[in-house]
Amino acid sequence: MSQDVLRGLNRGGALADAALETAAADLTRLRVELHPTLPLIPRILALRRNMTAYDAAYVALASVFVFGCPLITHDRRLARAASGHCAVEVPVLPE
Repeated sequence: MSQDVLRGLNRGGALADAALETAAADLTRLRVELHPTLPLIPRILALRRNMTAYDAAYVALASVFVFGCPLITHDRRLARAASGHCAVEVPVLPE
């Protein structure tokens, strides 16, 4: 998924080639934790009117995450839809 986002930002002109390479290198150094979505299904279904089930899974996880992990997205529409359900951050991309 993360690679798709980077590729899309690069193809859309929002992320320069050099920044893409830096972001891809940074991505390989992340410690990623996987979480099952099955326990989140009731929350995902509750969010179905405002976003896709795919997006709702991320919002649901951010809303129940014990450590207060925000949803970090560059998708402003998703950020607006999620803002009432969890903490949201929209990072500014380097030029």
